Amino acid sequence: MAIPKEINPNPLLSSTVEVRFNSKILSEDILTTVFPLISKNFPKVKDLAKIPGILGKTTTTATLNFSSGFVFANDKYSMTVSPTSIAFENIAGYQYWDNYFPVIKENLEILSHAIQWDELTRIGLRYASLFENQESTLEALNLNTTGDFKGLTQELQAFRTIYSKGDINLLLQVAKNATVRKENKNVSGLYLDIDASVDKNLSKKTNEELFSLINTLHTELKELLFNNVVKAEFLKKLNVKY
Repeated sequence: MAIPKEINPNPLLSSTVEVRFNSKILSEDILTTVFPLISKNFPKVKDLAKIPGILGKTTTTATLNFSSGFVFANDKYSMTVSPTSIAFENIAGYQYWDNYFPVIKENLEILSHAIQWDELTRIGLRYASLFENQESTLEALNLNTTGDFKGLTQELQAFRTIYSKGDINLLLQVAKNATVRKENKNVSGLYLDIDASVDKNLSKKTNEELFSLINTLHTELKELLFNNVVKAEFLKKLNVKY
Protein backbone atom coordinates (compact mmCIF):
# COMPACT_ATOMS: atom_id res chain seq x y z
CA MET A 1 0.00 0.00 0.00
CA ALA A 2 1.19 3.54 -0.76
CA ILE A 3 2.29 5.59 2.26
CA PRO A 4 0.33 8.85 2.74
CA LYS A 5 2.38 12.04 2.53
CA GLU A 6 -0.24 14.24 4.13
CA ILE A 7 -3.48 13.98 6.10
CA ASN A 8 -5.62 17.10 6.40
CA PRO A 9 -6.33 18.09 9.08
CA ASN A 10 -3.05 16.67 10.36
CA PRO A 11 -3.66 14.35 13.34
CA LEU A 12 -0.08 14.66 14.66
CA LEU A 13 0.36 15.89 18.23
CA SER A 14 4.11 15.39 18.50
CA SER A 15 6.97 14.22 16.28
CA THR A 16 10.04 13.74 18.44
CA VAL A 17 13.42 12.48 17.22
CA GLU A 18 15.84 11.72 20.08
CA VAL A 19 19.46 10.62 20.29
CA ARG A 20 20.80 9.42 23.66
CA PHE A 21 24.46 9.04 24.49
CA ASN A 22 27.14 9.05 27.15
CA SER A 23 29.27 12.17 27.33
CA LYS A 24 31.54 14.07 29.69
CA ILE A 25 30.01 17.49 29.08
CA LEU A 26 28.57 19.19 32.18
CA SER A 27 25.08 20.68 32.16
CA GLU A 28 26.51 24.10 33.07
CA ASP A 29 28.71 24.00 29.97
CA ILE A 30 25.95 23.22 27.46
CA LEU A 31 24.85 26.81 26.88
CA THR A 32 28.34 28.21 26.28
CA THR A 33 29.33 25.20 24.15
CA VAL A 34 26.23 24.83 22.01
CA PHE A 35 24.57 28.23 21.66
CA PRO A 36 27.39 30.00 19.75
CA LEU A 37 27.21 27.25 17.12
CA ILE A 38 23.46 27.24 16.53
CA SER A 39 22.28 30.70 17.66
CA LYS A 40 21.67 31.94 14.11
CA ASN A 41 19.14 29.20 13.39
CA PHE A 42 17.90 28.61 16.96
CA PRO A 43 17.88 32.05 18.63
CA LYS A 44 15.41 31.31 21.45
CA VAL A 45 16.72 29.66 24.63
CA LYS A 46 15.07 28.19 27.74
CA ASP A 47 16.82 26.65 30.74
CA LEU A 48 14.77 23.60 31.72
CA ALA A 49 16.05 23.73 35.30
CA LYS A 50 14.25 27.07 35.68
CA ILE A 51 10.89 25.98 34.29
CA PRO A 52 8.54 25.33 37.26
CA GLY A 53 7.01 21.88 37.38
CA ILE A 54 8.99 20.40 34.50
CA LEU A 55 9.51 17.10 36.35
CA GLY A 56 5.89 16.89 37.38
CA LYS A 57 4.44 17.09 33.88
CA THR A 58 5.67 13.72 32.64
CA THR A 59 7.63 10.72 33.86
CA THR A 60 9.47 9.88 30.66
CA THR A 61 13.17 9.16 30.88
CA ALA A 62 13.79 11.76 28.22
CA THR A 63 12.29 14.53 30.35
CA LEU A 64 14.33 13.47 33.37
CA ASN A 65 17.44 13.66 31.22
CA PHE A 66 16.42 17.07 29.93
CA SER A 67 15.77 18.55 33.39
CA SER A 68 19.35 19.86 33.44
CA GLY A 69 19.40 20.88 29.78
CA PHE A 70 18.37 23.70 27.47
CA VAL A 71 15.75 24.15 24.76
CA PHE A 72 16.92 26.02 21.67
CA ALA A 73 14.13 27.03 19.30
CA ASN A 74 13.02 29.01 16.29
CA ASP A 75 9.53 29.48 14.84
CA LYS A 76 9.33 25.93 13.42
CA TYR A 77 11.52 23.60 15.48
CA SER A 78 12.93 23.07 18.95
CA MET A 79 16.09 21.25 19.94
CA THR A 80 16.53 20.09 23.54
CA VAL A 81 20.10 19.37 24.64
CA SER A 82 21.25 17.74 27.87
CA PRO A 83 24.46 15.91 28.89
CA THR A 84 22.87 12.61 27.82
CA SER A 85 20.44 13.42 25.01
CA ILE A 86 19.42 15.63 22.10
CA ALA A 87 15.82 15.77 20.90
CA PHE A 88 14.10 17.57 18.04
CA GLU A 89 10.44 18.57 17.75
CA ASN A 90 8.14 20.47 15.40
CA ILE A 91 6.54 23.35 17.27
CA ALA A 92 4.48 25.18 14.63
CA GLY A 93 2.72 22.31 12.93
CA TYR A 94 4.42 19.38 11.27
CA GLN A 95 6.92 20.53 8.63
CA TYR A 96 7.04 17.09 6.93
CA TRP A 97 9.99 14.75 6.78
CA ASP A 98 11.65 16.23 3.68
CA ASN A 99 12.09 19.47 5.64
CA TYR A 100 12.47 18.06 9.15
CA PHE A 101 15.15 15.46 8.45
CA PRO A 102 17.73 17.89 6.97
CA VAL A 103 17.40 20.06 10.10
CA ILE A 104 18.08 17.01 12.26
CA LYS A 105 21.10 15.96 10.20
CA GLU A 106 22.66 19.41 10.07
CA ASN A 107 22.43 20.05 13.80
CA LEU A 108 23.40 16.55 14.93
CA GLU A 109 26.53 16.93 12.79
CA ILE A 110 27.36 20.18 14.59
CA LEU A 111 26.54 18.92 18.09
CA SER A 112 28.27 15.55 17.77
CA HIS A 113 31.55 17.41 17.35
CA ALA A 114 30.80 20.03 19.99
CA ILE A 115 29.64 17.63 22.71
CA GLN A 116 31.93 14.77 21.68
CA TRP A 117 29.71 11.99 22.97
CA ASP A 118 31.54 8.81 23.95
CA GLU A 119 28.93 6.39 22.64
CA LEU A 120 25.34 6.28 21.48
CA THR A 121 22.91 4.42 23.75
CA ARG A 122 19.51 4.86 22.08
CA ILE A 123 18.03 6.30 18.90
CA GLY A 124 14.30 6.96 18.96
CA LEU A 125 11.58 8.45 16.81
CA ARG A 126 8.17 8.90 18.41
CA TYR A 127 5.05 10.16 16.66
CA ALA A 128 1.76 10.62 18.53
CA SER A 129 -1.53 11.35 16.77
CA LEU A 130 -5.14 11.98 17.68
CA PHE A 131 -7.93 11.18 15.23
CA GLU A 132 -10.67 13.50 16.40
CA ASN A 133 -14.21 12.22 16.95
CA GLN A 134 -13.21 8.64 16.15
CA GLU A 135 -14.91 6.53 18.79
CA SER A 136 -14.23 2.95 17.67
CA THR A 137 -10.76 1.40 17.82
CA LEU A 138 -11.67 -1.77 15.94
CA GLU A 139 -13.39 0.20 13.18
CA ALA A 140 -10.24 2.21 12.51
CA LEU A 141 -7.36 -0.10 13.41
CA ASN A 142 -6.10 -3.62 12.78
CA LEU A 143 -5.14 -4.85 16.25
CA ASN A 144 -4.17 -8.42 17.05
CA THR A 145 -6.10 -9.31 20.19
CA THR A 146 -7.24 -12.60 21.69
CA GLY A 147 -10.39 -11.40 23.40
CA ASP A 148 -12.95 -12.16 20.67
CA PHE A 149 -15.34 -14.47 22.54
CA LYS A 150 -18.50 -16.02 21.17
CA GLY A 151 -21.61 -14.07 22.03
CA LEU A 152 -19.67 -11.02 23.27
CA THR A 153 -18.99 -7.73 21.56
CA GLN A 154 -15.53 -6.24 22.05
CA GLU A 155 -14.45 -2.61 21.96
CA LEU A 156 -10.85 -1.94 22.94
CA GLN A 157 -10.31 0.90 25.39
CA ALA A 158 -6.52 0.73 25.41
CA PHE A 159 -3.83 -1.32 23.71
CA ARG A 160 -0.05 -1.55 24.15
CA THR A 161 2.41 -3.86 22.44
CA ILE A 162 5.94 -4.00 21.03
CA TYR A 163 6.78 -5.22 17.56
CA SER A 164 10.39 -6.07 16.67
CA LYS A 165 12.30 -6.10 13.39
CA GLY A 166 15.98 -6.92 13.81
CA ASP A 167 17.37 -4.38 16.28
CA ILE A 168 14.36 -2.09 15.83
CA ASN A 169 11.58 -2.01 18.43
CA LEU A 170 8.23 -0.44 17.59
CA LEU A 171 6.15 0.36 20.68
CA LEU A 172 2.51 0.88 19.76
CA GLN A 173 0.07 2.47 22.21
CA VAL A 174 -3.60 3.14 21.53
CA ALA A 175 -6.25 4.77 23.71
CA LYS A 176 -9.93 5.30 23.02
CA ASN A 177 -11.69 8.55 23.96
CA ALA A 178 -8.46 10.34 24.82
CA THR A 179 -8.55 14.08 25.49
CA VAL A 180 -5.49 16.20 24.75
CA ARG A 181 -4.58 19.86 24.42
CA LYS A 182 -4.03 20.88 20.80
CA GLU A 183 -3.74 24.42 19.43
CA ASN A 184 -4.94 25.89 22.74
CA LYS A 185 -8.09 23.78 22.96
CA ASN A 186 -9.13 20.39 24.29
CA VAL A 187 -9.82 17.78 21.60
CA SER A 188 -10.96 14.17 21.96
CA GLY A 189 -10.67 11.08 19.83
CA LEU A 190 -8.61 8.00 19.12
CA TYR A 191 -5.02 8.38 20.37
CA LEU A 192 -2.29 6.47 18.55
CA ASP A 193 1.38 6.57 19.58
CA ILE A 194 4.34 4.76 17.96
CA ASP A 195 7.85 4.89 19.38
CA ALA A 196 10.42 3.38 16.97
CA SER A 197 13.80 2.84 18.60
CA VAL A 198 17.14 1.04 18.57
CA ASP A 199 19.31 0.53 21.67
CA LYS A 200 21.72 -2.15 20.40
CA ASN A 201 24.93 -2.05 18.36
CA LEU A 202 25.15 1.74 18.44
CA SER A 203 28.41 2.60 20.16
CA LYS A 204 30.62 2.83 17.07
CA LYS A 205 28.21 4.26 14.53
CA THR A 206 29.43 7.16 12.39
CA ASN A 207 27.21 10.17 11.74
CA GLU A 208 26.22 8.87 8.31
CA GLU A 209 25.20 5.54 9.85
CA LEU A 210 23.28 7.43 12.52
CA PHE A 211 21.42 9.50 9.93
CA SER A 212 20.61 6.39 7.92
CA LEU A 213 19.23 4.69 11.02
CA ILE A 214 17.03 7.69 11.88
CA ASN A 215 15.63 7.67 8.36
CA THR A 216 15.03 3.91 8.59
CA LEU A 217 13.15 4.35 11.87
CA HIS A 218 10.93 6.93 10.19
CA THR A 219 10.21 4.53 7.32
CA GLU A 220 9.47 1.60 9.63
CA LEU A 221 7.18 3.74 11.80
CA LYS A 222 5.13 4.91 8.81
CA GLU A 223 4.95 1.42 7.33
CA LEU A 224 3.68 0.00 10.62
CA LEU A 225 1.13 2.78 10.91
CA PHE A 226 -0.25 2.86 7.39
CA ASN A 227 0.41 -0.66 6.05
CA ASN A 228 -0.50 -2.58 9.19
CA VAL A 229 -2.23 -0.70 11.99
CA VAL A 230 -4.62 1.72 10.27
CA LYS A 231 -7.34 0.11 8.19
CA ALA A 232 -7.56 1.08 4.51
CA GLU A 233 -11.29 1.70 4.93
CA PHE A 234 -10.62 4.20 7.69
CA LEU A 235 -7.98 6.03 5.62
CA LYS A 236 -10.51 6.46 2.83
CA LYS A 237 -12.64 8.51 5.21
CA LEU A 238 -9.79 10.97 5.75
CA ASN A 239 -8.48 13.69 3.48
CA VAL A 240 -5.26 11.91 2.44
CA LYS A 241 -2.64 12.89 -0.16
CA TYR A 242 -0.14 10.37 -1.55
